[in-house]
Amino acid sequence: MDLDFFCQVCTVSPEARHGVESVSTLKFAQRASKVVTKAERGVLGNASDALIAKYEKELEDLRAQFERNQSLQKEDDGELEGERQKVRREREREGQKVSFAF
Repeated sequence: MDLDFFCQVCTVSPEARHGVESVSTLKFAQRASKVVTKAERGVLGNASDALIAKYEKELEDLRAQFERNQSLQKEDDGELEGERQKVRREREREGQKVSFAF
């Protein structure tokens, strides 16, 4: 059993000066009452599935980007540590004390 409802409220004025607007409103109401709508179940579900798939793909891309950034950070950290050791060795040869605080 289909229970589709459509509610329409049109207001008109009994005053003569609003006659044209009231007739126009009644004509609109008559045309609008002939409109047939057909609701289907699951349409929203399909749209939801598409959104879920879109966001899952976006999440996958963000995770991959995060992993790339992490590996680049590790490379940068490794290079930085190599530079620190190089500076330590050079300063130790020169007899200077070295300390790095971050």
